[in-house]
Amino acid sequence: KIESGKIDLSLRAAQSNKRVFLRDSHRQWAIEHDFIEASYASLYRGMQAFLSAPQSRKDLVLLQREPETDERKQLNGDYGTFNDLMLRVKQANDLFLIIGPPGTGKTSFGLMNTLKEQLTEPDSSVLLLSYTNRAVDEICSKLHREKIDFIRLGGDMTCSPEYKDNLLSNRAQQCSNIEQLRQLIAKTRVIAATTTAMNSQLSLLKLKQFSLAIVDEASQ
Repeated sequence: KIESGKIDLSLRAAQSNKRVFLRDSHRQWAIEHDFIEASYASLYRGMQAFLSAPQSRKDLVLLQREPETDERKQLNGDYGTFNDLMLRVKQANDLFLIIGPPGTGKTSFGLMNTLKEQLTEPDSSVLLLSYTNRAVDEICSKLHREKIDFIRLGGDMTCSPEYKDNLLSNRAQQCSNIEQLRQLIAKTRVIAATTTAMNSQLSLLKLKQFSLAIVDEASQ
């Protein structure tokens, strides 16, 4: 928290000996962003998963083959001028890229309409991902505005205060046993997270299967 006369810091690892600060209190300090090397581990795991994937999967990710579509699928909802786009999104079996300059509605309309249409399908669940916590907060703001229930993965220090009640760690406190936690995860149809947070909690996929994953700002 930055104010005109002071800066408040939260340390990931609590400093038990305050003398380290008092000793140099007369000096100026340089403040740098926290950095966790563990995030590299998920990158290596992702690379390993790609290298060991079937050739057809590699070809899809590298766009060396045409993604499969199913033209029998039709829309359940009405999205006005976005109906044509939403129909093509729904008919895509493998992947679909929505590309456009900033401010053209990729998140507000592309992501949200895709989510709404998917939630019209019974028993479907959606995983919403983005690269930065700020981008995930933006997604959470739209979910909150549309009154769509969701769970967010991540920590207190990386989540906007408005959505801390949706953090899995805080929602889990309402459960008295592991079975209630399983049921909570199972019945919550929307999970939001950064790609790093999801990679660090892949065990979630043993509890819940998603019918669709939407990656905002996927080029990052």
